[in-house]
Amino acid sequence: MLRWLHRWWKDRQKPKMTDALRQFNERMKVKTRRGTHTQFMNSLSTQEARAYRAAFDLWLVENNPEATADDYYWRSMLTSYFFPNPRREEADLKSAVALDPSNVDIWVSLGHMAVARKKWSQAIEYYEAGIKACPQNFFPWYGRAIVYKQLKRFDESLHDINVAIEIHPQ
Repeated sequence: MLRWLHRWWKDRQKPKMTDALRQFNERMKVKTRRGTHTQFMNSLSTQEARAYRAAFDLWLVENNPEATADDYYWRSMLTSYFFPNPRREEADLKSAVALDPSNVDIWVSLGHMAVARKKWSQAIEYYEAGIKACPQNFFPWYGRAIVYKQLKRFDESLHDINVAIEIHPQ
């Protein structure tokens, strides 16, 4: 009897892919195909964000082996936009980058967090990892240019901003 009860309890504790999380993923794919991550976040109500975060919390419990880098990344985005908690956001981004070090969006987000805390050398490291992951994405070049400007390293800043403009002239 005790063994059965223990097995039942363990099964109830398993992470679950809920309908809310499936809906979030589908909605996110459609919206980000047409716009930016920021525009997608702006399209959510606080009530929707709360429901989606709860779904992510159920899914990402106890280092779920089925969780993806995107799962952690999007929970960090929800946290950042609706429920500011820098520790939770950073932990999610670090979990995401551990699962997918080639995802430039994660590196750029970590860089932005380091800039907000004025941790310049850390920000440079994150942006450089983003550049290494995807040299043709202008965001890490632009982010690093801003950091170099703050540090009054104007030649390096100018170089990076020119690369960013070359990649994305608009």
